[in-house]
Amino acid sequence: MSAVDLLQPILEGVQRNNFFNGRLLSAEDLRADQDATRAQHAQLGRAIGEGVAWGLDVTVASAGAERPVVRVSPGLALTRLGALLPLREEALVTLARSASARDDGTGLFADCVKPAPLTLTGDGAYVLALAPASGFSGTALVSDPNTTATGRGACGARFTVEGVKFRLVPIDVTHLAGIGALRSRILPLLPPADAAARERLRNLLAHLCFGTAVLRAHFTNPSATIDGQSIATGWGVLDAMRSRGDLTDCDVPLAVVVLTARGISFADTWSARRRPIDAGAIGAWRRGRGP
Repeated sequence: MSAVDLLQPILEGVQRNNFFNGRLLSAEDLRADQDATRAQHAQLGRAIGEGVAWGLDVTVASAGAERPVVRVSPGLALTRLGALLPLREEALVTLARSASARDDGTGLFADCVKPAPLTLTGDGAYVLALAPASGFSGTALVSDPNTTATGRGACGARFTVEGVKFRLVPIDVTHLAGIGALRSRILPLLPPADAAARERLRNLLAHLCFGTAVLRAHFTNPSATIDGQSIATGWGVLDAMRSRGDLTDCDVPLAVVVLTARGISFADTWSARRRPIDAGAIGAWRRGRGP
């Protein structure tokens, strides 16, 4: 808390370099100015809210077991940290049965926790998420050959490029909190034996993502609290996955995908994706005060 008088500045905002003729500039100075611009953009992004702004529809392109592929349309999403995630062209994403995390980025997204390598085994439900990525483009000569250049060996990289990557995160139905009675109904359906079982599983996973059991209890008794807060403290299994660290604040869920030994059983977009919404309004609603 700051005690100030009228018109007294509170200088706690983004710091930018003060440029003037004769000042010596280093790479660190210029990177600091880039970081300041990125921080201001993140503030705007957080004001808009996390979620999918438009596009990023997920459909099955190839359901086969050898090479399951989903198609993701162009679109734009925002993370909880305010980062913009644009996908400019349609992407065909191969859901490999085994994949290790590879990060050759530039550290532009240091607030994101690097996920552990993922190995897909057995039948299960997964969240397909979009996350930020970064890399290098082009080359630039350095004035001193003994200088350690970043990104291109003896030469430095000319550009740092911001992009996106896709992650497939398991929904641990067996151990995740907040699943309740749905657990005993979902597990026997993995993998679904027929079309009817597949549609039941799709329905139950949607209930899981929307947290309908918690919401039903909340609307039955809106004044009920736990430790002074509304019982609606989460937004289904996606919030439970964030609490456990399976999903990070850099991930934007796009779809729920069920994989079996035969390939993709289904990909359901609308159970996982959310439209951008003000985080303050969500917090006030969870505390039972309203926006």
